[in-house]
Amino acid sequence: MFCRTVVLLCMALVGRPLHAADPLPRTDLAYRIQVRIDPASRKLRGRQTLTWINRATVPVKRVPIHLYLNAFSHLGTTWMREAQIYFAGWMDRDRFLQQYPDPWGWIDPTAIDQLIGGKPRRARWRPVQPDDGNPLDRTLIEVELPEAIPPGGKLELGLAFSGRLPVPIARTGCTPDFCLVAQWFPKIGVMETAGVRHAQGPRWVAHQFHAPTEFYADFADYDVTIEAPAGWTVGATGRPVGALSKGQIRYVQRAVHDFAIVLGRSLHDLQTAYTPRARGATPVSVRYLLPRSCAHQAARARLAIERTLDLFARRIGPYPYQTLTVVMPPWRAKHTAGMEYPTLITGMPADPLWDRFPLSGFRGLEFTLVHELGHQYFYGLLASNEQEEALLDEGFNSHWDGQGMRALFGAEGSAGWALGRPVDALEFYSRDLARSRHRIHEPMRRRPSWLFHPGTQRDQIYGRGALTLWTAERLFGRRTFDRVFSAYFRAYRFRHPDLDDFLELAADRGDPRVAAFFAEAFSRERVPDFRVVTLTSTRHRAPLGRVVDTKGAVTVTPDNRASMLPRLTDRQMEDAEQKVWVQIQDPGWSRNGRDMQGSVSWHGFRLRGRTARGATLYESQARIVGPAWDNLPVTVCLRFDDGVEVRERWDGRSAWRGYRTVRRARLTAVQIDEGRRIALDVEPQNNGRALEADPRFLADWGGWLTGLVQWLASGVSLWL
Repeated sequence: MFCRTVVLLCMALVGRPLHAADPLPRTDLAYRIQVRIDPASRKLRGRQTLTWINRATVPVKRVPIHLYLNAFSHLGTTWMREAQIYFAGWMDRDRFLQQYPDPWGWIDPTAIDQLIGGKPRRARWRPVQPDDGNPLDRTLIEVELPEAIPPGGKLELGLAFSGRLPVPIARTGCTPDFCLVAQWFPKIGVMETAGVRHAQGPRWVAHQFHAPTEFYADFADYDVTIEAPAGWTVGATGRPVGALSKGQIRYVQRAVHDFAIVLGRSLHDLQTAYTPRARGATPVSVRYLLPRSCAHQAARARLAIERTLDLFARRIGPYPYQTLTVVMPPWRAKHTAGMEYPTLITGMPADPLWDRFPLSGFRGLEFTLVHELGHQYFYGLLASNEQEEALLDEGFNSHWDGQGMRALFGAEGSAGWALGRPVDALEFYSRDLARSRHRIHEPMRRRPSWLFHPGTQRDQIYGRGALTLWTAERLFGRRTFDRVFSAYFRAYRFRHPDLDDFLELAADRGDPRVAAFFAEAFSRERVPDFRVVTLTSTRHRAPLGRVVDTKGAVTVTPDNRASMLPRLTDRQMEDAEQKVWVQIQDPGWSRNGRDMQGSVSWHGFRLRGRTARGATLYESQARIVGPAWDNLPVTVCLRFDDGVEVRERWDGRSAWRGYRTVRRARLTAVQIDEGRRIALDVEPQNNGRALEADPRFLADWGGWLTGLVQWLASGVSLWL
């Protein structure tokens, strides 16, 4: 498995050599674009030359081109239709249209020419809808070339286009004083050659724009000239290489898979330099853009960005680009918040709200920035197909944003404090998944990601993946976990890995148990739930009736029942051999052609410490249930009122497990997974049961907090 990875990596390096002076690979795709943006009308007009090398083994006659802005052109687009289903409650179209009478955005190619020998030849094109057949959707077109491109040949395509940005709606949009210009230019689909994402042969991969998922593109070199109104601050992917005439500014960036622009008035512009504290890290020029009225909040952003750059460089790999632009939009443009583009991210809106009670102690600003910076890796450098396998993007990254917050602020209160109580970053994913887990009936490992059951897509894409990775780290240790992810980064950066690539690498570079756990966790339909279902402890009594033991037959009646108890009680049950004896019922299991027969047997556990033994024998019984996974072992603790604790490691493969003891002490509590290693078990409150209620128990206060955060996000979290 790993040999295959090494071979593919060597092949990639031969085709795209890395140079010591430049950590970025050569690409087969380049865009040269000139665009004029008018924020007042939200219109843009541009020309671009697209150069692409055909690495397939067959000639190419037709080329897919994305026109993402058309998702916002009317209510009948695929994106808009899906938004009504998947974002119900946020995307209320009647309220939306009342608030914005003219919200629409669009893009139209005005000319598409293939350049052959330096001369343009007009190409024909048509809208295509390969995913749902919606004739009103124009987010993907197919261009028929006048002349086919042979294997190894070069395509030069000239495109002229005009368009209009929508109001801030999802990942892009424009207000009178702020614009995030994203998904704004015609973008070629991805030609996957044999072996890429386990393709059997060359294939184009290009989907329509879907509401629940984001994008997939090839790495390219960008050279973009932007014309904006005088007095507006301009930022973009990459680095500026000089101001030109007529308010134009040119940005360039190699080896990225997208390009975004930000325009604004009255923006605080803070430019800094930072070298991450890790071996092999190089300096990064970091620019912070946010409303001047909230300039002081840049300090919070800077702390989050710099410490997260440290974390990723140390535990996964160095950030390879020279620049990073961090945008905190004004509140009016809040729907452009929480988004990632190569070397440019948007965080939560900068607003005085964050300085006031009750949000002054909450770290929502930092949390979002940590998450979006993580996307520079997943999927910025590890360019997985987010439309088909969002787990590799949002799921993996949602684990690492929790790691970032804990590295910044510690495990307790990593996301801040609310009403004097600490809030952990992991808690948000856990609570969200706990609310929806009963509706989840399909595995994370399925394609495409935009077709998860409505109402579950966010938790399937974000929380379930994050908690699966948290569980793996706790089960197998940080060292093993980091070894897997750093190897994954080294092997697949600037490439297009799929889930099988990750699993193969995890098996080789981590531990076979790690890969087995991931494979099962990604393929199971339901979220695991361990719970204690029964616990009883009553006085042990001799059985009524005629009983035969080693001394002969005896009849037990209500009158002699107490006196017969010592004779009919197995002394093994009473801590014989300095052991606590527990009868364990395991029903066994059968699946995938394998069987394990059930059993009922006594197990002795070492008796540690002194016990306060009483005179009365108690028969105690408990039963626990679990998800019946093959790779999710758990520790079960039995606590007795004489101070004895018994811990058993259960492999978790059976659907349930029973315990029975006869001791001079009552079984007072049963607890599964004391250390919360199984983060994926999102209802820990049913992991334990006691005979008597714990007076220290406090009512759950997290529900209102999660609701408050969701209100603040105002839909932003739908595309973090």
